[in-house]
Amino acid sequence: MPGAGSVREYTGSGSSIATRRRDIIREIIAFNGNKWPFTVITNQMGQNDTASNYTQFFTTNYRSLVTRLRAEYSGARIVAFPPLGRTTVTRNITLTSVGTVATATIASGLNGLATGQTVSISGATPTAYNGSYVISVVDANTFTYSFAGGTSPATGTITCNDLGLRAEYQVYGTNNSWPSDGMDASGKWRLRDDILAQTSACCDAAIDTYAAWVSPSRGGVWPGMLELASTTLTAQAGTDGVATYNQIVVADASIFRPEQTLHIYSGPDGLARLSTQVVASIAGNVITYQGVSAVVMPVGSVVRPAPSVGELSPVSFIHPQPVMIDRISNGIAQSEKLKFNS
Repeated sequence: MPGAGSVREYTGSGSSIATRRRDIIREIIAFNGNKWPFTVITNQMGQNDTASNYTQFFTTNYRSLVTRLRAEYSGARIVAFPPLGRTTVTRNITLTSVGTVATATIASGLNGLATGQTVSISGATPTAYNGSYVISVVDANTFTYSFAGGTSPATGTITCNDLGLRAEYQVYGTNNSWPSDGMDASGKWRLRDDILAQTSACCDAAIDTYAAWVSPSRGGVWPGMLELASTTLTAQAGTDGVATYNQIVVADASIFRPEQTLHIYSGPDGLARLSTQVVASIAGNVITYQGVSAVVMPVGSVVRPAPSVGELSPVSFIHPQPVMIDRISNGIAQSEKLKFNS
């Protein structure tokens, strides 16, 4: 079931109509001798559809669609999953420079950034400040990096993105602060409590995925890439930095799936990022990209799966990549999965 725009699902008119799925299912039912093509409805709404007012969030956005589903599929069992958290992997920074050395300041603290790590800077003017750079940490609030040089200070709304390397760097999104304080502004986790309690008959059963997806080091945030499984290159990729290629050979490709985003880092510490690619296909331990690369990556380079690709602005973890889907599926007890029985 959808998250954002759930108020339009199975209802609406004109440009706000969202009944196509319903109509397709009706055609399938008619074609199938009036039998439904499913036995249980699973629902993980609420991932995007947060609201500043909890009554709107739970009653209008969440429960109203449940009511329409029960009307359309009378007697169908609805099993709900509370949504995952929504966290931002960018921080606002200020930039100054002397010559070709830029100094970045994060008022709230670096929170996990480390010397030798690659970060992505964007939103700065002059644009020479922007790009992916290996940083040197100076103190708890500042780091430096080398760039082409430009006027100082930089202007604009400037952000620093660590691509989710460490859980400590993530910032809670709006209505996603953990733990919930029970107020309207904590909509995501208050929704979780109401779903698990099956408040107002919002479902027939609920499966809590929280322990299966959350970072082992910090509540309410996604695992950092350093907390997920990774593998290494067993053959050098690239030759001279000019000739392009679209395949790499890794020690264990079983942790990856097609269409998953990979971040490849220099070994052995795996902090300086060499390349970002999207998997097209996997054959044994050979991974084929959707695009091409020319970057020379030696044996031992660390290949990490991203838990989420990062969406919207500011860049946030919202929807799980395959590594997280596998993690959640494998982390839920079989006894919980029996709740799907109709």
